[in-house]
Formats: sequence, structure tokens, C-alpha cells
Amino acid sequence: MACRSDESPYVTYSTQLKKNINGVWQTTEVLSKRGEKTCVS
Repeated sequence: MACRSDESPYVTYSTQLKKNINGVWQTTEVLSKRGEKTCVS
């Protein structure tokens, strides 16, 4: 399956996790990129 980035309905999310003082993982940063060329066939 081929996709062009300007037509892609996909959004790629990049997250950063950090463990707080209670040992719980929390998301500290979220980046999103719309129109990624990555496709799922």
C-alpha cells in the first residue's frame, strides 16, 4: 500500500515518559506529526 504524505489520514505521536517520585510513569511531552508517510496495509 502506498500513501502520499499530503493525503495520509495517519498521525504519528511521539511521547516522553518520566517516572515520578511515587514510581508512576507519567507523560511529560507529546509531539504529533500529521500526514506521516508510514502506512499500515
